[in-house]
Amino acid sequence: SEENVLERMKAFCSILNEKYDFMEFDTQSLAIAEEKEYQDKFREDYNTPYFGLNDDVAICLNSVQIGRNAYNYFELNDCIYKGRGFNSSDFVLSDSLVPAIMGYEYDNIVNIGDELKFNYLSKDITIKVIGFFDKDTNVVINNSIYFFDRFIVIPSLEVNYLPQDPLNIF
Repeated sequence: SEENVLERMKAFCSILNEKYDFMEFDTQSLAIAEEKEYQDKFREDYNTPYFGLNDDVAICLNSVQIGRNAYNYFELNDCIYKGRGFNSSDFVLSDSLVPAIMGYEYDNIVNIGDELKFNYLSKDITIKVIGFFDKDTNVVINNSIYFFDRFIVIPSLEVNYLPQDPLNIF
């Protein structure tokens, strides 16, 4: 609600990325926003005691949002077996389509070029499948191993403009 908040946030993010080896990696889930076939094993709550308890609110699939520095550090472009990995322009918000690399186990469910609708951080987004990771592709962060086989990976997006509505950047 403060004046120029987006400009200040962008400047802060820029400083983090320039002065430090700041690696963005977040497991914020993607909530299904359309009827689409999926398997329970892709759900965030799969094999948990609370499986299905919040289905009336949202069904969330495992996903990772990864920044450019982290993506390059873990050399994830070398782990693509089909399609392509992220390039520099994929990390910049340019339109309503967000590129996505799917985990290995998604291969027989979606295809390169498919567009899927999700709710992400209370915003409706559409992801476009650009590639698939090799089986057992993983990263280790803070002593936790994240296997991407059942994950959707999207870039942490940089916004290179000031949205007219600070509450609606997509």
